[in-house]
Amino acid sequence: MHAHRKIVRSSLIPSDINPLIAYHCLKVWNNGYVNDPHGSTYKTYFPQITPDYRTQKQKSISLFRLRTGHCRLSSHLFSLGLHPTGMCEHCHVQETVTHFLTTRPAFQQQRLILQKATNELSLPFDMSTLLTHRDTAPLIESFIRDTGKEI
Repeated sequence: MHAHRKIVRSSLIPSDINPLIAYHCLKVWNNGYVNDPHGSTYKTYFPQITPDYRTQKQKSISLFRLRTGHCRLSSHLFSLGLHPTGMCEHCHVQETVTHFLTTRPAFQQQRLILQKATNELSLPFDMSTLLTHRDTAPLIESFIRDTGKEI
């Protein structure tokens, strides 16, 4: 029996029906997503669509912005004419992705956590690994969240 027929035959109230509809839609969407041959790189990070897909998407966007340098750090904003100098307000050097992730003193505590986690994965602590290795994505997401910086 189809899901919509089950809903019609039962005496559910709207607040009971909405989660069933959301579950069914997510199930259909996930089936199409998993079986679609496109997006294999994205699927290595997000193999399935989960109920928190909006959060996953935002994390993916932040990581993409760091990888490309097209983010809300001063150096990029300067290139767009949206920042007067492109310099880090605290260090007075170009606020680049490298500076943000590896050298900015204000984020030393968050960086130590990131370095420790990278070490535990037996991965080098360098820009290439941080921005491209699939196991570092959740670490970078935590780093961004812990710094409070909007990327």
